[in-house]
Amino acid sequence: MPSARRPAPCIGILRREHRLYTRIAPFILFAVVLSYCGSAHETDQRTVTHSVRDTEHILNERHPEIIYRPISFSPTRSALTLEYIHRHIDPERNHLRIEPRLVVIHWTATVDFESAFRIFDRETAHPARRALYEAGRVNVAVQFMIDRDGRIVQLMPANRFARHCIGLNHISIGVENIGGPHMPLTDAQLQANIKLIQVLKGYYPIEMVIGHQESGLLKNTEYYQERDPDYFVAKPDPGLDFMRRLRSALQAQGMRLRAPTSESGI
Repeated sequence: MPSARRPAPCIGILRREHRLYTRIAPFILFAVVLSYCGSAHETDQRTVTHSVRDTEHILNERHPEIIYRPISFSPTRSALTLEYIHRHIDPERNHLRIEPRLVVIHWTATVDFESAFRIFDRETAHPARRALYEAGRVNVAVQFMIDRDGRIVQLMPANRFARHCIGLNHISIGVENIGGPHMPLTDAQLQANIKLIQVLKGYYPIEMVIGHQESGLLKNTEYYQERDPDYFVAKPDPGLDFMRRLRSALQAQGMRLRAPTSESGI
């Protein structure tokens, strides 16, 4: 009988390599999957960080009790807002985003919501308000407004710059309440302010809630930023009694917030 033929050397090598690959293939696959998951996690983290920094925050997406009714904010208003920022806060800044640390409470001195809305919906300051107009062409605005019945309306993204409080616009959210010296703010508005501040604290590192009339107490603090030392207008709103009641209620809710004082400046 003819002798059995031995496999060619190259075939033997291929068989050995096949057996070796069969043994290590699961480990290779595991390493590839692990590497992919790690890179995906890093990508997700970068995406989340980017979105938190750059996304404009409309709160009724998670809080349907807050109505979103935006005021007009065209590219013209954006440009005028940036012009105001360059003149009063930072000449190098190139965006309208803010990182809120304060909430400033106002009253509108109007009799109803619609008249107040029309005021803020206007994009340019009215020339008849000479001091306001000369300090910047962009009109005043706030992020939120609260009606007499406690209805909360968001007028613009919560983390977009609004002109509402000299020296503090760059780090504060403005909340207007329909009413004034002859129309005291209501209990429903008080409760709505408490609710809104609770919501805002869930999104931002809010350290202090002040009335507009208290803004001057922050002039010599880290919060205040105004390039023109002569630009300041004292305001009476929303009244000492309302702020006393609001702070008492916030404290009762367990919210620990700083308050400005004439002695310490904060």
